Amino acid sequence: MGDHIQKPGDLPARRVTGNDEADGVIRSWSGCFAPCWLHPACPHGIVAVSVELLICLTCKRGFPADRNSDPEGPRPGSVLMARVAGREPAGVTVRGVECLSNCTRGCSVALRGGAARWAYVYGDIDPDLHVSALLDGAARYAATPDGLIPWRERPEILRKGVIARIPPMEAP
Repeated sequence: MGDHIQKPGDLPARRVTGNDEADGVIRSWSGCFAPCWLHPACPHGIVAVSVELLICLTCKRGFPADRNSDPEGPRPGSVLMARVAGREPAGVTVRGVECLSNCTRGCSVALRGGAARWAYVYGDIDPDLHVSALLDGAARYAATPDGLIPWRERPEILRKGVIARIPPMEAP
């Protein structure tokens, strides 16, 4: 029913081509070269859904305050936020949030986007090593209609660092 060939290790993904006769909504189609639902002037009438990359500002990367070299210095979560800010991919808004309650696997981030997408919580993000991979993953997430990035297409840190996958509020 779509243009996706599932490979071993891929999570199930629903890709609908053409119009959904039941509700008249165009979901996605194989003729597009770019994720046109991200663009306000989409020729197919898709309304852009905002994608958010939430970064835990309080993350200490699992270290107690006394192990930090400078307990008064910025927390690693705030450092990650500073390194990502201004570099967000098209269609992605970056927001700092207080505690994602994933302290043993910080730095922690979450990706979410609308009621029809899966949401994810990721941990073990290192602000010195993973900024580019995190931004690449956020762009790939934004380019999907349902939030499901095939496993093999995810940056490595987003394969290994998955904490939770949360179903969409509007079940398909």
